[in-house]
Amino acid sequence: MDKVEDLSLPNAVVARIIKEALPPGSIVAKDAKAAIAKATSLFIVYISQTASELASNNKRKTLKETDILDALTETEFDDLVPLVMSELEAAKVKKANKAKEKKDKKEDEKGENDDVGGEATIEISDKENADQEEEMES
Repeated sequence: MDKVEDLSLPNAVVARIIKEALPPGSIVAKDAKAAIAKATSLFIVYISQTASELASNNKRKTLKETDILDALTETEFDDLVPLVMSELEAAKVKKANKAKEKKDKKEDEKGENDDVGGEATIEISDKENADQEEEMES
């Protein structure tokens, strides 16, 4: 694993998060952005390590949502739990909607392809039938 000092988030991501969090027109110094990025990285490491310990105590290697939420509570960031839970729920809904759209699109494409490769049915009106019969008789 890299040293904690070497871990950092992409500057563009940090800048976007800062921009969304602050009022329009706010200016953030370069050093402040770097400090926020470092603090964010350390927060992620801290919560991840705590969640990992919780999972290990439950004889698991895989971190689950509940481990993260419990880690937030254990590290006295329990005021973040409702926000994280609502964001997780929103992400699940978004993922489900995306999967449904993909499935619907695939079904639509399949329906269009069935028309192309299948037998074509042509309806002929009575007038056309009469015209064709006259041509055959002559």
